[in-house]
Amino acid sequence: MDSLQEYLSKKFKRIQRRSYEGGNTDDNGSSNQSYNPERIKRRDNYTCGYCGSERSPNKLKVNQIVDERLATKYNLTDLIQKLDNPGNIVSVCLPCNREKDRKGVEEFFYQHPERFGNLFMQGKYVCDRILESLISVMHSYSEEKKVEEIKKTKELFDVSEET
Repeated sequence: MDSLQEYLSKKFKRIQRRSYEGGNTDDNGSSNQSYNPERIKRRDNYTCGYCGSERSPNKLKVNQIVDERLATKYNLTDLIQKLDNPGNIVSVCLPCNREKDRKGVEEFFYQHPERFGNLFMQGKYVCDRILESLISVMHSYSEEKKVEEIKKTKELFDVSEET
């Protein structure tokens, strides 16, 4: 009985680490196959990874969570080879896709923290290294935004003191 339990436990752990039909992915983002957009949409149950809305397949795009611009800006060089990995790809509805492309992923998640939360809730197919990197990026970005806000506040008070 114990050997059967051990076998099933090992099997479950291996299955758990895989991106269902989107490609096999381990926790570090290594993959043995490239992604297929239709498989990713099916894997994600035709649900936007950001807002959580269910959409028809033609109303969804597949998108990199961490793209090359973000990986370069925040010095995530170890991820650059893994950007097309299924563990870095998520289904995204057209409104979220447009807004994210217009603002950049950092500003998008900064303005919509609930969507960042949705990615984590639905992120069972997202590799751990991508999620860790995204948390680090968001921490850095929020610190940058705080510094900007402090500067703007100081400028506002400096201008009002002169008048």
